[in-house]
Amino acid sequence: MKKYYVKEKHQQENLFITTALISMSMIITIQLINEKLNSLQLTIALYCFAISIPLLVGSIAALYLEKLYKIRAHIWYLWICNFFGCLLSIVGIGAVFFNFNWILGTIFLLCSLFTLFVIASYTGLLEKINDDNEKDLEKEIT
Repeated sequence: MKKYYVKEKHQQENLFITTALISMSMIITIQLINEKLNSLQLTIALYCFAISIPLLVGSIAALYLEKLYKIRAHIWYLWICNFFGCLLSIVGIGAVFFNFNWILGTIFLLCSLFTLFVIASYTGLLEKINDDNEKDLEKEIT
């Protein structure tokens, strides 16, 4: 089992994302419960939210537990809980857009994929810049 130091910055980012997805999922679920589910897209959305909400709540509970300690453990089932919670929540939101119109659903899907690409690319760039900056600072100190 790998151990890592808890980083407050990552804690806040993960908490923000998870809370936002739970909020969206809950709002849409409340609206869907009042509707007659006569389309496949809305049924898929409701099943996605029924699975994602408990998974995301478990992720939030783990984040709060990690705040109490300096070192956290990297366990595979917590990663799966977080990954599938986020994925199913986004799939559920996409299914709602596809229910309205296939063009809206396609636009949502393409924009979501583009956003994931941008975030991954930008995160890699920031890590590279910060690693280079830390190396430069170490050279200046010695």
